[in-house]
Amino acid sequence: METKLNLSILILVISSKMIDPRNITNYNRNKYELEEFAVFSVLVAGKTAKFIAKALEKFISGKPSNLSLFQYIQMLSLEELAGRLYSVGVGCHSGKSRTLKELVSLKLDLNQCSKAELMTIWGIGDKTANFFILHSRPNQFCGAIDTHIQKYLKMSLKDYSYAEIEEEFLKHVAQSGKTAAELDLEIWNRYARQ
Repeated sequence: METKLNLSILILVISSKMIDPRNITNYNRNKYELEEFAVFSVLVAGKTAKFIAKALEKFISGKPSNLSLFQYIQMLSLEELAGRLYSVGVGCHSGKSRTLKELVSLKLDLNQCSKAELMTIWGIGDKTANFFILHSRPNQFCGAIDTHIQKYLKMSLKDYSYAEIEEEFLKHVAQSGKTAAELDLEIWNRYARQ
């Protein structure tokens, strides 16, 4: 069993490539790719997706090759994790390290965990939970309400609740003939800084 796990990790290390923020939706991620995407989902708040993809690649390059990403995060102390995140340029590294440590310790099935389960983790709210689920599972009808969707809808979280903006976004999804993930990515690609 251990040989099989180590072989799977080795295959992941060899075949792994940086997350592509312009093509983020992938319903066929394996366990290790889901771990990476979950970490990306946590880290991307407050920074550009392109920057975080590169920072995460640097972070992963520093882990021992015999450990999965979650095993590596679990192995690090909270302070070591915060230091590693800081060293690759991740902002709010102390808070995000706490979020990642809680995520890893829960041992959730990332293929099936619910939004409610994700939101029990300190630092994960509607946007992060919806973003992870929307872009890792087919046929999800939710919105990851970020600045790009607010700009597209001409609605702000200063004036409307998350639920109100998500409801409006989902109306646009229904009218578009696209999935929520497709419209989300289209809007992101239109409004994101290059």
